[in-house]
Amino acid sequence: MLDRATYDRVQAHCGAAGMIDALSPEQIDGLACEALALGARVVLLKLGHRGVYLRSGGQAICGRGAPDYASAWSHRQLWSPAYRVVVRGTVGAGDATIAGFITALLRGQSAAKAANSAAAVGACNVEQTDASSGLLTWAQTQARIAAGWARQLCGVESTPGWRHDEQLGVWQGPADTER
Repeated sequence: MLDRATYDRVQAHCGAAGMIDALSPEQIDGLACEALALGARVVLLKLGHRGVYLRSGGQAICGRGAPDYASAWSHRQLWSPAYRVVVRGTVGAGDATIAGFITALLRGQSAAKAANSAAAVGACNVEQTDASSGLLTWAQTQARIAAGWARQLCGVESTPGWRHDEQLGVWQGPADTER
């Protein structure tokens, strides 16, 4: 827990179930930036029905195994809204989201596409009551995204400095270098 005092204050005000809705985009960015300051290269925050938030630092993906596209991941600030689904269960949704993100990284997707893929795999997961039967193949998940899968509101739509990328379906924050 990065900020126990804020967590306790927000939880006392809205309860654990309302925590995600109670956090402003600025508070969410603050948490991500704090994780970057602690040494993370890329931070992906799972935000349930609000989608996923991706923030990266200057050398987002580095080391001997760094892919050719690593520079395109530097200084990114993206919000991928959740895909619209009928939620039947949330068991394993966070794990599925992270698995989708890691798979996207390994397949060489851009930061925006990786955030979308993470949100999509998590969305597929919650369409079933158990932890895995809602998951689709990678190709099926990507086809569903490409077909124009509807998105939910994420809470940055009227926040100053955020811009919607219609083509990619993500919101780019004021600190995003690809704007």
